[in-house]
This record gives sequence, structure tokens and C-alpha cells, in this order.
Amino acid sequence: MKRLPSSWGTREHMALASLLAGVAMQHVGLGLIHAMSHQVSGFYDTPHRLTNAKLLAPVFVFNLPEMPREKRVTLDALSEMPFQNVLTEIDRRYGLADEVITIRKRDLEVMSKRAATNVNAKTNPRHPELSEIESLYRSTFTVL
Repeated sequence: MKRLPSSWGTREHMALASLLAGVAMQHVGLGLIHAMSHQVSGFYDTPHRLTNAKLLAPVFVFNLPEMPREKRVTLDALSEMPFQNVLTEIDRRYGLADEVITIRKRDLEVMSKRAATNVNAKTNPRHPELSEIESLYRSTFTVL
């Protein structure tokens, strides 16, 4: 039997990790970030990782009222600043704040409706109104 180069073993492990992550995502849901990000990526062919990253801080802040106090204290203890500020600092440090994604105003209503009914939104700790989803889109992306 021919022995594969060591990189093949690494690739095999990464493929398995990716598969298992996909299976896990199907069983637990990913929340509002992904429900909204899927719409932006689908409508505008933007990188999913970028739309997720840009939505992380605003949706985290949106969900804060539903976060148990002890979890907030734990997150805030990770740094010298509140965790939501940590997320904003990460955006700034890695240039995410400079990345501009433009959404057409005429697409906002349908994108918001689709995000609200996306399976991932069902697992979000705070259930948003359509107007709240639209507001999150407006605060995160450039709307023309």
C-alpha cells in the first residue's frame, strides 16, 4: 500500500472536523447572526465570514437583555472592558470596521422577513421583531 504524504492526513482531519461542525450546526442552530448573514451573502455574494463578523457585535448587544447576569459577568471578566467593547475593538484592530458592505434599501424588507423565518433565528436567545432586524441591518451595513 502506498503511503500518503503527511499533508493528506492533515487534510483528512480537517475534512472530518468540517463535517462534524456542519452536523453540530444542523442540530443546535446558529442564531440571528447567521440568519441575517445568509441573506446578505445570498443577495450580494459577500463573503459569509465577513458578514458574520460584522454582525457579531451588534447582534451580541441586541441579545444582551436575554443573557443571564452571571454569563455577562464572566464575559466582562475576560478583559478590562465590557465584552461588547472587546468585540468592537477586534473589529477595529483587524480592519472589519473599514470593510463596507452595501445593501439596497429595496431589499431590506424581504431580507428581514427571510432572516426572521430562517431556521437559525429560532435558536436566538432574543426573538426579534422585523423592525429590529431591519434596524440591525441598517446599523451594520451601508444602505442605499
